[in-house]
Amino acid sequence: ARAYEGAEPEPSGTSFRRWARELCALAGDREAELPLWQAMVAEGDTPLGVRPLDPAVDTASTVRHLSLSLPAEVTAPLLTEVGAAFRAGVNDVLLTGFAQAVADWRGDGSSGVLVDLEGHGREDVVAGVDTSRTVGWFTSMFPVRLDAGGSGDPGRALKAVKEQLRALPDNGIGYGLLRYVNPDTSGVLAQLPSPQIGFNYLGRFDAAGGSGAEAAGWSLCSDADLGDGRDPKGRVAHALEVNAVTLDERDGPRLVADWSWPAGLFSDEEVRALAEAWFAALRTLVDHVAGSVGVGGLTPSDLRPLVSVAQEQIDGLEEEYGGLADVLPLSPLQQGLFFHAVYDEQAEDVYTVQLALDIEGVVDREALRTAAQTLLSRHSGLRAAFRHEGLDTPVQVIPQNVELPWHERDLTALPEAERAAAADRLTAEDRTARFDLTAPPLMRFTLLTTADDRHRLLLSHHHLLLDGWSMPVFLGELFTLYGNRGDGTVLPKVTPYRDYLTWVAGQDREAALTAWRQVLDGLDEPTLLAAPDPSRPAVPVVRTRRELSEDRTAALARWARARGVTVNTV
Repeated sequence: ARAYEGAEPEPSGTSFRRWARELCALAGDREAELPLWQAMVAEGDTPLGVRPLDPAVDTASTVRHLSLSLPAEVTAPLLTEVGAAFRAGVNDVLLTGFAQAVADWRGDGSSGVLVDLEGHGREDVVAGVDTSRTVGWFTSMFPVRLDAGGSGDPGRALKAVKEQLRALPDNGIGYGLLRYVNPDTSGVLAQLPSPQIGFNYLGRFDAAGGSGAEAAGWSLCSDADLGDGRDPKGRVAHALEVNAVTLDERDGPRLVADWSWPAGLFSDEEVRALAEAWFAALRTLVDHVAGSVGVGGLTPSDLRPLVSVAQEQIDGLEEEYGGLADVLPLSPLQQGLFFHAVYDEQAEDVYTVQLALDIEGVVDREALRTAAQTLLSRHSGLRAAFRHEGLDTPVQVIPQNVELPWHERDLTALPEAERAAAADRLTAEDRTARFDLTAPPLMRFTLLTTADDRHRLLLSHHHLLLDGWSMPVFLGELFTLYGNRGDGTVLPKVTPYRDYLTWVAGQDREAALTAWRQVLDGLDEPTLLAAPDPSRPAVPVVRTRRELSEDRTAALARWARARGVTVNTV
């Protein structure tokens, strides 16, 4: 006790009373979910045991238990590698194997399994609350019909179950509100059949004795009898229940599953057969990930709400591009650039941008090439391909890896008088070479050498990848990486481009249209710098440069500053 003398606990956050009050107010707003939950349980289930569950007979005193554990060499990759490959949570993985095992064990030819699933209940459904440190009964329970399919493909099964779970609004918390809190819907759901199976994954706990509770100065006695919290005469909610937990022990994590059931419904051998079938299905998932290259991949929920594509479309993109890091929409300006780029694919693409850097001195070619490859690895947008065939809207497809387009031309064998002309010719050819927008990356690097200490680095890319603001960032990182031989740890963490596109998607489009209509009201026609001529082909940009003197530039800045405006406004 003295170790904790004077210690102040962290604030508990939102009170349980406020949370309960907020949920009561929220229950009336969830009625749109009623058809979902009705459809989830309407079909019911054929009895799993020798008879239906009888609350009068099947009391807690009749419940039997079976506990099995999965060894560490299976549990460790199950909780890490499998989920990572499919961007899935632990529940997604465990319930995939569970749905497969129950369907096979039941043996009636159906693949759908109805389960009561427990959730932590502390869902982000009320603004301005924090229940992470509030003590109380938050646990939610909701029915879910899982169908892993009968294809025999473990990866396809996991993707299917993952999507079925992701389709539940707010992790299923709405079911309890409609079933028990909303008076207009509670009676409707009460008349529908209840799942026969209950499933609860409790999470991961330390059991090694070197950290966690014991390190904090306390631990449970190894022989403590915690009980199961049940009245021996109380009713049993399910014909079969599974409570699973991961225990971190000295040799690694171990999945422990406790099965419970009324003795009159199943024999011990029947439940053991199902329990072992579940663990066998989980082993198959681990073997599937360990034994295949490029296994896993995206599912539609990974891309929503920014992009809406079907699993078949994702599978097609993955077959073409390999592993995908993301699929994103186009920003508003990218949509315009993309339209112009594909409008006439035979003409010169005026949105091919080239930067030519003349370098004096010795160049470490390998360090420069490694720096460029690291840039592609750091910035996912540089690896984008742009697609619209077979899709509702154009998207940018981001492969996990792309091959760096790196070329070197040594011109030193030419007579010295011809080298500059050859370098200019190659520069011009590189400038006009079109990019295939579907073949990433839309960027290439070419190093021309005209002498031992004279080089020209050509950085060409499609304007779809980079805007003007990005170029100084791009070049600054390239030079930093070159100086550090491609070591990206010297650079700050990259903010994902997805974050910006998410912000764009969250803007009020109608409000923006209204604002611009007001701004442009009364404008009858655009300001034309040249007469429109549809027959005139697109031509490369020609730049004209004018410079103010340093004195006039400084005077301009002072004039703008004195009036509280930017030089850009002036």
